[in-house]
Amino acid sequence: MLMRAARAGRIVAAQVASMPHVAAPPQLSSLEDLGIADILTWLGVSAEEPLDVLSCSTDTRMRVLGVRAHVLGASLPPNTVLELKQVQHQGHKASDGTREPCDPLHWNPNTRVFVDGPPLALVRVAHRLEQLVAHMRMDDLEAQLRLIALACEFCGSYAREPFDPRGGPCHYDEPGRCDRLISPRELQTALRDLRGVSGLARARRAAAYALDFSGSPMETYVDLGLFLPPRLAGLSLRMPLLNQQIEVPKEVRHRLRHTSLRPDMHWPNQSLLGEYFGDDEHASKRARVEDKNRMQDYATAGYAPVLLMFDDVRNATALNRTAQRLARMLMERGVSGELYRVRRTLREEGFAAKQRVLVKTLLPPVRRYEGA
Repeated sequence: MLMRAARAGRIVAAQVASMPHVAAPPQLSSLEDLGIADILTWLGVSAEEPLDVLSCSTDTRMRVLGVRAHVLGASLPPNTVLELKQVQHQGHKASDGTREPCDPLHWNPNTRVFVDGPPLALVRVAHRLEQLVAHMRMDDLEAQLRLIALACEFCGSYAREPFDPRGGPCHYDEPGRCDRLISPRELQTALRDLRGVSGLARARRAAAYALDFSGSPMETYVDLGLFLPPRLAGLSLRMPLLNQQIEVPKEVRHRLRHTSLRPDMHWPNQSLLGEYFGDDEHASKRARVEDKNRMQDYATAGYAPVLLMFDDVRNATALNRTAQRLARMLMERGVSGELYRVRRTLREEGFAAKQRVLVKTLLPPVRRYEGA
């Protein structure tokens, strides 16, 4: 939760910490002695909901009411630990340009606070999901898809709401920016070098499919549904670049309305791109004009744009229809056999059941415009 809050940077900030080993926590008589009352209150720490604290050995475990102690005696690879930093501002800019109140967390400045970075967080979630699978409270495929989606969030330009990650409002980085704490390659490297943590094997498998620069939960759902391998309920379309700058020929740059063109997905060698337009975000006249100008710029740059909306991905049937449309266009641009491979996947025994799990697990709740 603190890592998600730090990505938004409104109540707390964070930076990657260089720590070769887990530090020994202080030996205290109570949690209050830590001097982080704001953090404990925000997290809702209590005897029933204890604070998880990592120690370097059994001898240094913190034995205090309200603490659940864990031991990791192994060395820590880079990017596995974050140090929290206090923020001083008293508000942030809302989507409509106004200032919203904000109440940053504060603690004793002499106390350094470290939390799990993306690799450790992914492993901890993997361990919890494995327990659910072992007790038959969750399907194995659902557990793996949830973990892959979390890895995509860590490596993307958004962060879900800490206390309501499924339905709460997301934090999105500024357009054209990605303030993520880790890249897919860094995440995979850290997990490869990490040792002695339960859930590591599942986390490594999930990190192998972390999307580079995913821009939203809906993009993550669409991209995983289109590009994951069939054993993970995906249609295994040729992987595009995600949210990356289009290389525009010099001779047409002066004709563009935008200095930067970063579609949700694009295939440079095939001059094909896909863009997802959320119903609510693109309902205003101003947004429609911007969308029109961007589509014109894509065409000027030599790309065939495919516009996707909620109805194009709302269920497995719609997602399959969209995948076949993209596959057909890729074949028209020189990618052999793409459409036939997608259709062959759709006919595989058991694939439809897997796809229903993917849609149920990853499709985010959508706020649509009035009358949609």
